[in-house]
Amino acid sequence: MQTIIKLYQSFKAIGLPPKAIPVVLFIYCFGTLFESAGIGMLLPIFEMINSSSDQAVTNYSSLSKIIMDTIEKTGVSINLQSLLAISFSLFLLRQIFSYARLVYLPKTKGNFIKRIRDKGFSRYLRTDTGYQDSTYLGRIINDLTTEVDRTGNALIKYMVVGGQVLNASIYIIILIFMSAKITLSALLIIGISVLILRKLFKKVRATSFLISSANQSLSTFLAEKIKSTRLIRLCSNENLETDKIKNQTEVQKNNIINMQIFLARTSVIIEPIFVLSIFVLLFTSKKFFGLSTGETGLFIIIVLRIIPIIKELVESTQGVIALEGSINAVKARLEAMNQATEKRDGKKIFHGIKKSIEFKNVSFTYDKNKRTLRKINVKILPKQVTAIVGPTGSGKSTFVDMLPRLREPDEGRILFDNNLLSSLDITTLRKKVAYAPQNPQIINTTFLEYIAYGNKDKSISSIKRVAKLSGAHEFISKKPEGYRTFVGEDGGKLSGGQKQKVDLARVLLKDASILIFDEPTSHLDLKSRESFLKTLRKLKKKISKTIIIIAHDIQKLAFVDKIIVVKNGQIEKIGSHKSLIQSNNWYSETLRQSK
Repeated sequence: MQTIIKLYQSFKAIGLPPKAIPVVLFIYCFGTLFESAGIGMLLPIFEMINSSSDQAVTNYSSLSKIIMDTIEKTGVSINLQSLLAISFSLFLLRQIFSYARLVYLPKTKGNFIKRIRDKGFSRYLRTDTGYQDSTYLGRIINDLTTEVDRTGNALIKYMVVGGQVLNASIYIIILIFMSAKITLSALLIIGISVLILRKLFKKVRATSFLISSANQSLSTFLAEKIKSTRLIRLCSNENLETDKIKNQTEVQKNNIINMQIFLARTSVIIEPIFVLSIFVLLFTSKKFFGLSTGETGLFIIIVLRIIPIIKELVESTQGVIALEGSINAVKARLEAMNQATEKRDGKKIFHGIKKSIEFKNVSFTYDKNKRTLRKINVKILPKQVTAIVGPTGSGKSTFVDMLPRLREPDEGRILFDNNLLSSLDITTLRKKVAYAPQNPQIINTTFLEYIAYGNKDKSISSIKRVAKLSGAHEFISKKPEGYRTFVGEDGGKLSGGQKQKVDLARVLLKDASILIFDEPTSHLDLKSRESFLKTLRKLKKKISKTIIIIAHDIQKLAFVDKIIVVKNGQIEKIGSHKSLIQSNNWYSETLRQSK
């Protein structure tokens, strides 16, 4: 009972509709009531066939008399034809509920799986950057596909268990009414068999967690290696990686085989027990309990009907236990993502920067033993171009990640026009911030749709205009379908430079007041680099955008208004190009070395 309640709570937490189980139980209940009534009608039918006259009811069993008296009260005359008609009608009504069950269960499963996947994907998009950085992509994909599907199967089996428990209970009540002693004898045999199966259930539960763990490991392995096929081939490590996946699939295969062995043992053990219970009933019903031949026949018919019910009940119970690892994996994933939801507590609508962006004693830590940024104090003015420079790993990307609240500072405050960044509505904030990462994340859609991603109201002419500014128009226009050409998964049909140009076009199209470029020229050729820098100079002259650039190529930064030098997580120096080259700092030293 504790396991049943625990599983119900898990399904409910994952997304089980409140009405699903009551509806299933209602369908099972009425289906069984009509079926059992139809079977019960067989007793007076058999006794009437064996009787010399339809009206000779004195020799009928007490149960037959009760059934016929009940029918007579409805105004129906008692004869063989009417009894057969009533019995057949009851079986037809049972079929209606059987059809409802066969339709409702898979429909419930489909809706349940859809609800979980929709919820899971939505929650993942709203998790903080720290969670996304630390969670293996393969595990996320596995949990939202394989484990969710297995959880849907578990739900169906769980509802079948509830329905079959109800079915068995109804038939057992009928059997007790016919003969309590025989029924208790049969239940004793079945109870002993269930106790025998408990050890198998424990093994099935343990194996279910092993299967779920193996699925997660395999999905993580595949997601990582498929992305790294170029490296694997260049290092001639095909055989090594093939051996690794063989080990993974061997573990998975063994767990699946063990599970099937345990399930097979259940089926093999339970059927002989059921046959034994029937033989016991045949032997004892007339000799010890004095049932008539008709009553014994009806009793055995009901028992024969209960046997597949109990067998399905046991197998479905074992099936739920076999999938418990998947249920827990999905539940744990949804809970973890819910706990990692990024903070969206700001209410103030953000319209853009008018005065300044100010960092006051801001610190950030990835590793508890080492801070990435320490006591950052700096002011960025609007409608200026600000460059952030420094050696690799100095904290430049972390610095700009905090502006659209992709990361939250551990200490200190970030102010936008004297308003705490955390007080701003995150949706309106991000609409006003356009960010181009060093390695663009290109989704598989058309050039037109990608450049307009997040800006669906933009016209084709405006899309082409920014594509010309970024240098993407030249190669897009040569494609057979032009801007309606698909870019391929992760921009697989594009070179590194082409990806960056397309992504720059997306940033330039966005109606943002703050533009952030992370190494915007790293993948561009000399001509494209000069073209992009020319575009930045045009934007600077219009003074309508606040532009922040993370740069390693510091030789072309003379035109920017301010340069922030970050070294070892701290600000080493702030100033213009002219002022910085006249003092001793990382920027001036790097410039001298490059010459």
